Amino acid sequence: MQKLKSVIFEPWGNEGQAHYIHSLCQELYKYSDITLITGGKYLLKNENKKYRVKYIANGLWFENRRKIFRVFKLLNYLKFLIVFYFYLKKNNPQIVHYQFLVLPFIDYYYLRILKKHYLLVLTVHDISPLSEKGYLKYKWNECFKLFDKLIVHSKFAKDEIINLNIADEQTIKMIPHGGYSYMIGKWPPIEKNYAKKMMNIKSKYVLILLGSILPYKGHAAAIEIMNLLVNSLKMDIVLVIAGSSRGESIEYLIKKINKNKLNNNIILWNKSLSFDEMRNIISCSDAGLMPYTRITTPGVGLMLQTYGIPLICTKIEGLTDLISDNINGFFICNEIEKTSRKIQSVLETKGEIEQMSQNSINKIKKEHNWGKIAEDTYNVYCGKL
Repeated sequence: MQKLKSVIFEPWGNEGQAHYIHSLCQELYKYSDITLITGGKYLLKNENKKYRVKYIANGLWFENRRKIFRVFKLLNYLKFLIVFYFYLKKNNPQIVHYQFLVLPFIDYYYLRILKKHYLLVLTVHDISPLSEKGYLKYKWNECFKLFDKLIVHSKFAKDEIINLNIADEQTIKMIPHGGYSYMIGKWPPIEKNYAKKMMNIKSKYVLILLGSILPYKGHAAAIEIMNLLVNSLKMDIVLVIAGSSRGESIEYLIKKINKNKLNNNIILWNKSLSFDEMRNIISCSDAGLMPYTRITTPGVGLMLQTYGIPLICTKIEGLTDLISDNINGFFICNEIEKTSRKIQSVLETKGEIEQMSQNSINKIKKEHNWGKIAEDTYNVYCGKL
């Protein structure tokens, strides 16, 4: 029996998204004749693959915000789309599955052309663009409406899309985000004391706040928590903040660290991490700190849980699906002092953090399995889910 022919469009191919798309395609090939369309900077370009990859251009990765670079980005994206269009015409897949939209005022017209020939699917990794204002919000919404099926990772995302009248319940299908099983296989954890030695960390306890440094991720609140843990509760503890800044003021965080005399207790790595560095930081950690104010898909949380790191996070939509309170982590209290004392109690109670760690691993294996995710994705393609 001939397999359904499908194409996955993921133009970035970097950081955690590369692991997501690789894990999905490695399993999805069992059901579908699958090709990944991505950029030449695909992070896992040299890995063994069971699926085909078509590399197009390198032009979607300009970080510079100067106008001349924005023009280059626009021109390279147009080139990407033109090559992609002729690839589709030549290979004639039944399904075109988008992972991300890039420039909605262009994507809208491009999708209208594709919709005449292919069934269009979008995985909604982030609903924050739907909160944009004015014309940009309108274009994001209109793009979403062109897809025949939307895949979301949480009930929160599904409810938000329905409340905005973008799609009905029949169009939206909920499939969990997978765990980082490929990453842990490629970069397995190392012994904790050895990892701490590599990181030059001498403190007894280690918390981690991993991922891009963005305003909604609560880094200032994390510093307040550390101030109480170190200066009031006198804990021998360090917090590692690791990730590149994207909208948060590093100078502001540094001033706050200095003001609270936490220079020896907070390690700030403002950089994109290699996977070796990420594995080393995770391996020396006792728990992940996530004082977010909003989130759609907690990829960092899933990564940490795959490695058996319990989460300490705010009780908000998008994170409540990930945490069972006091089972595989716990929720931050409304009062920072109560949260600090809770962290102290959990870390200092023998066996408690270890049990949460094992519960985290079990949850990922049971509820975020890529085999089941690929099967459900195929069923969305076929209209069975």
